[in-house]
Amino acid sequence: MKTRKSAIEILQALEEQWWGKIMLWPLSLAAYIFTPLVSLRAYIYKLGLLKAEDLKCRVICVGNITSGGTGKTPTVRLLADKLQKQGLRVVILSRGYKGNLKGKLEVAADGGQILHSAAEVGDEPYLLARQLSGIPIIVGKRRCYAGWYATMHFKPQVIILDDGYQHLKLARQVNIMVIDATNPFGNRRLLPRGSLREPLSALSRSQIFLLTKTDLAQDIAPVIDTLRLYNPKAPILTSVHKPVDIGELGNKKKHPLKWLKGKKVVCFCGIADPASFVKTVTAQGAEVAGQLKFIDHYQYTPADLGELADTAKQLGAEALITTEKYAVRITGLDHPGLPILTLNIELKITSSEREWEEAWKVIVGKE
Repeated sequence: MKTRKSAIEILQALEEQWWGKIMLWPLSLAAYIFTPLVSLRAYIYKLGLLKAEDLKCRVICVGNITSGGTGKTPTVRLLADKLQKQGLRVVILSRGYKGNLKGKLEVAADGGQILHSAAEVGDEPYLLARQLSGIPIIVGKRRCYAGWYATMHFKPQVIILDDGYQHLKLARQVNIMVIDATNPFGNRRLLPRGSLREPLSALSRSQIFLLTKTDLAQDIAPVIDTLRLYNPKAPILTSVHKPVDIGELGNKKKHPLKWLKGKKVVCFCGIADPASFVKTVTAQGAEVAGQLKFIDHYQYTPADLGELADTAKQLGAEALITTEKYAVRITGLDHPGLPILTLNIELKITSSEREWEEAWKVIVGKE
């Protein structure tokens, strides 16, 4: 079993060496070429020279400006749940990142049952299907095609476009930009030299900003200053990832958070943000004996789980613990002989009730 570094960690390591900086020149050149092309494409859509497809229903896009996790999935869950409770028919469209199905689209869940595994449709759609009852989830790289399929077969009043900020071909009424307050803009360089998908000027297209993990950030004022520089008017909401309970793979047991206190565990998860996960586990009173990190969307094998269990036992741990998202990658695999726990979280808006209500009017179109 080998843990791996993320692309950003590799870039950071290269920047610390003189020879590494030389190796990064081709990536800097590629980013230099990429930047105006991305900006030009967005400007062409803004002028209307390229037409975006209108699905004839309200489309809410949840996206980010950096590659990697920022909290989009819990945001989609919160929105879908709240919209459904207000009596609206909701459908979620997802790209199905890392799913291995090859068709134009797949219905991950039809609102009644889950139709595909995480390996087939991707981690996020599968997790949302488990968390949200009665909401169809459609997976497809061609978002417009998936959107028209949704309108014909499920007659939604609202479509949530998951991770679609850069998918300008599909029209939307609201762009919600999700930003990790602990690492809002990466190294402020564009792909492939950095983690930005677009220049920061793309922040101007957002109708709402949602800052996540604000409880773990040292100071969010500089982040807000940057957002206001490019977008003076969009509401800025704050949120935290709130732990709710502890799950246990292999059964349907749910333990209260206090159950974790005093237990010696080994953390493992993808490397998008392992530090915040470890902090959250520690905050519940657990003793973290060690941590192992993997590439995002890593496909675990039974051998991996066996090695994880062996490592945990060597460190004197009584259990392994991961996130609910990464647990879907090991569902169905043979149990390694050591309990595998999941720290289950939900997104909690920490802005004032008035700020949340005003933002919600924008989301549902009642502003």
